[in-house]
Amino acid sequence: MSTFNYSLELLQNNSNSKEQALNKLAPEFISIAYTNHTLSFFETTFSTALALKKATKNKTVIHLPASSFTQEELDKLVAALQKSTIDSALILSGKK
Repeated sequence: MSTFNYSLELLQNNSNSKEQALNKLAPEFISIAYTNHTLSFFETTFSTALALKKATKNKTVIHLPASSFTQEELDKLVAALQKSTIDSALILSGKK
């Protein structure tokens, strides 16, 4: 019999209710989407992903469109991700 795995995609606003629900549901991983392009990635998506990773111990993925960042910003972002506890990143090419 095969095992069914699932993930949950969350927006970048963190709350205690999300943490409690995630601990109860125990998904294979959680994915945090960068959706508010007027706010800082580090103050929204990145901080939410770090907080949920710490609180739930779930594998954590962030995903974002590369077209929202300059090359310098992407380099900074990738360097920060490599130093963090975030498990993976899905960086989509996107179009401007």
